Amino acid sequence: MSTLPFSNHSYAQGFQTVIPSDYAAVKALQTRVETLLMELEYGSRDRFSVRLALEEALVNAIKHGHHDHHEESIRVSVLVNEDVIRLEIEDHGTGFAPDAIPSPIKDENLTKSNGRGLMLLKSFMDSVDYNEVGNRLQMEKIRSDSDTDEELATAAALSE
Repeated sequence: MSTLPFSNHSYAQGFQTVIPSDYAAVKALQTRVETLLMELEYGSRDRFSVRLALEEALVNAIKHGHHDHHEESIRVSVLVNEDVIRLEIEDHGTGFAPDAIPSPIKDENLTKSNGRGLMLLKSFMDSVDYNEVGNRLQMEKIRSDSDTDEELATAAALSE
């Protein structure tokens, strides 16, 4: 794995699990992670960001890593403390080169569907990195100072 720009926090809580390549398992894991963040009193903006990034990463593992072969499994590691949450997701796919995915915001790519998920991950998380093969993702979200009323309203509207 490459050197990661992640913080060197000690983590108070966490778990490792293996889930099937199944969308219901994705939803259950999102709920488990969100509950953990609520217990540590993370704000709604951070919970929304982590939930969205986790969903995107797991759906990518199912669709692109496992090509919707539901007999495959995905390894997930969650580490969290009062300041930061770190997620690691690994599928059994052949991987990909993230840097080779064209930017979805360039004019010539606006009508293409590729790359939007990667852009979302980078937008909602503070650190995002893949191993050399491209089948293991590590991402980290540093706790925000606070949620403003406007941010709370935006997060609520987006989650509907």
